[in-house]
Amino acid sequence: MSVNLVLPGAHGKHPSENGLARVEISRLSENGLRYCFGFTNIKRRCQIPISEKSAWGNLRRKDGLFPLRQNESGLILSSAAGEGLNARRAKIMSKRFWSLPQIRGRWIRPGAESCAEPRIHTCGTLRYTTWGLSMVFFWLLWGDFSMTLMEVVLPSILPLQLKALDAPNMVMGLLLVTVPSTMNFLINPIVSFRSDRHRGRWGRRIPFLLVPTPFIAATLVGVAYAPEIGAWVHGMAAAHGSFGRNTIIIGTIGLLLVIFQFFNMFISSVYYYLFNDVVPAAYLARFMAAFRVVGTLAGMTFNYFVFPHAQTHMREIFLGAAVLYFVGFTSMCFAVKEGTHPPPPPLMGNRTGIWAGLETYFRECFTHPYYLNIFAYGALMQVANACGFVSTLFYLHLGISLEQLGKFNTWIAIPGLILILPLGVLCDRLHPLRVVIWTVLFLPVVSMLAFFLVHDFRSMVMVTLLSFPIMQFLGAANFPLLFLIFPKDRFGQFGSAEAMARSITTILGSVAAGFFLDFMKNLYQGNEEYYRWMYVWAAVFQALACFFVWRVYAGWKKHGGRHHYVAPTVSADTPPVPLR
Repeated sequence: MSVNLVLPGAHGKHPSENGLARVEISRLSENGLRYCFGFTNIKRRCQIPISEKSAWGNLRRKDGLFPLRQNESGLILSSAAGEGLNARRAKIMSKRFWSLPQIRGRWIRPGAESCAEPRIHTCGTLRYTTWGLSMVFFWLLWGDFSMTLMEVVLPSILPLQLKALDAPNMVMGLLLVTVPSTMNFLINPIVSFRSDRHRGRWGRRIPFLLVPTPFIAATLVGVAYAPEIGAWVHGMAAAHGSFGRNTIIIGTIGLLLVIFQFFNMFISSVYYYLFNDVVPAAYLARFMAAFRVVGTLAGMTFNYFVFPHAQTHMREIFLGAAVLYFVGFTSMCFAVKEGTHPPPPPLMGNRTGIWAGLETYFRECFTHPYYLNIFAYGALMQVANACGFVSTLFYLHLGISLEQLGKFNTWIAIPGLILILPLGVLCDRLHPLRVVIWTVLFLPVVSMLAFFLVHDFRSMVMVTLLSFPIMQFLGAANFPLLFLIFPKDRFGQFGSAEAMARSITTILGSVAAGFFLDFMKNLYQGNEEYYRWMYVWAAVFQALACFFVWRVYAGWKKHGGRHHYVAPTVSADTPPVPLR
């Protein structure tokens, strides 16, 4: 149980002007009040001997006694006593109250537990108790569970259905990779920009999540009955065309997939933006850690219980995914409430229309060097992994079997799953940018160690275990970092711009990585030892990423740092900031 106690300043001044502290009472023992002054890195435990009859007491510490006085307004530390405690928060443990006259306007009596006030967590205009925040976590994670199961069904099971219809590999790649990537590149920025600027009764995110949900469920039902729909269309068009039955069924599946991807772009884009609007900043990293845990468990549930029955119960799996997603995601949309937001800033030149929106989008996102450094960091980290697709081939060249790789990857995933939540809490305490800045520095070193040391299964395991904590820290900090760096009112816009930069560099980087590996293959005259150079490729781009993340850190400090950070913006009357 805890209540807040404000220590007022003398002569009507703010407590911080007199060196007074804001304290929180949570325990009162027979010997007095037990204080715990919260500093940045130090917690000092103190005793305040005070009795029912005494109005004076001493705040005992190793370095002396601080006078404590009790009056009609509460407890007061004199300015001399509170020196060095300016505007600090102190936590006091409280089981039973003695004669503390007034706390926040309420009279406290011994054992009066009803006077305790719950801790309040804020996010914009939203205010939560601890229980309320827990329920927000629950509903968001429930939505993630249903969405993950829905999204894992199509890429896992649809290839089996297309293969049974003798679909060419080119068609399968077009439907499962090219179409989603292209639609994401084109639709994500538009949806994100419009969501940031939407104001309505249901908030600015929920409408973009709720409206597409029934259409997604309907397309999953359509895919479940695609063979029957395609056969019906084939029967209707048999007299007017020469397309075969399987071709029309594949075309039906392709059309349903395009519709599915169109509506799913709204969900996959906006859902992550909702977290930044309803989860307090102090809990973002641990929430994203829980988000990763739930996503992993959903994938494991599907792979263990559902996927083995994919060939015999394909229709039932599609129908089950549709029902679960519709019920789960709709209930999440109705349960989570958004706060209110001020009106969006005007477009460039106070104009309206598509071109004004495009100019605003690209000028705000791509003309400030601070954000360009963030985009460069994410893009270079993506390019650093461009050669990773040959890692399995390299391990096979070293004599490592697929069975060894599979078992090792399974076992190392277990501690990763266990550590996700503690690392999320740690990132919240330290700030994700600080975690990133210190862990990313070790990546080029580990990559070069792998280049020289990996020669067999044992050495591969040792190097992987060395890089494991680094990758876990980065995984816990990278996404929350974007939440805390980008402007909160335009997070969707900047998040889509960052994703766009990563997509473009991934396409270009994968092509360049292919040419690089072919060049090394010629140097090694076909010897597969050339795969080792994937580590050098990674180390070079990781080192470049270190440079840009340090520039991000310098800009973050310049714009206020942890306690006073304000994201820079480029408005209609602000000229572009020159690169330095």
